[in-house]
Amino acid sequence: MANKQPDEPSQPLAVVTFRDLQYTSRQIFTADLRPLSVRAGLIEVPASDAEAVACLEQNPDFARLE
Repeated sequence: MANKQPDEPSQPLAVVTFRDLQYTSRQIFTADLRPLSVRAGLIEVPASDAEAVACLEQNPDFARLE
């Protein structure tokens, strides 16, 4: 019996990290009311989630980390 190989190799999910400049733990909500959780002063969202990235970039309480 042959092992089935995935069609595409698994690639790590690209994330964007932001530092919360006010709190070390809290939840904020996107425009469509999805919760985003801050833990240890950081929040990570998928780079493909344009709404979450835009929400955090527009909020002065968050600084994008490179």
